[in-house]
Amino acid sequence: METVFEDGNLIIRPTKPDEPGGVFMPVDALAAWSQLLGTSSMTETVKAVLKSQDPGIIDKQTSENAWTGAFDGLQAALNDTASTVSMLTADGETVLNDPLTAAHNRTRTLLELSETSEYDDTLQLSVSDSQSAQVDSYQGVDLSHVETVMQQDAAVEAYDKSVEEFYKALQPTQQQEKK
Repeated sequence: METVFEDGNLIIRPTKPDEPGGVFMPVDALAAWSQLLGTSSMTETVKAVLKSQDPGIIDKQTSENAWTGAFDGLQAALNDTASTVSMLTADGETVLNDPLTAAHNRTRTLLELSETSEYDDTLQLSVSDSQSAQVDSYQGVDLSHVETVMQQDAAVEAYDKSVEEFYKALQPTQQQEKK
């Protein structure tokens, strides 16, 4: 697979015309995923995109989806209204007292990704029982090359701008503040 950053998109193409696969990821989507999942690297973010299983709407009455809790957690943190939340992780033993970590983990669980702890902000994405979580490729994508491509100046600049725009969109507008 060939990995490039073009026109604000991470593009992973098959190297041969008859080869299956290929991935197209807009940098603004990668920025949002990284912030909503709390990933610490582009490799982790891309792997999360490839591995996740979106359950769709999980509460038809409220239209809640897998991302709702992560958005709410980020907005609460930005508004400094987050209070201490105790939440058990999937193993039922570790208690999390960080509301943003709890929100990240709820989203990760709903997307069928592994959780992180409030002490380790690295999202460990296991790939299968037969493969190590530290592999350099996933689903035919060379993750080390993804990291290299996304460290190019144009990609870093586009990613940073997208993260900034993502957070601007979460801030209340003056119109909303007047209500």
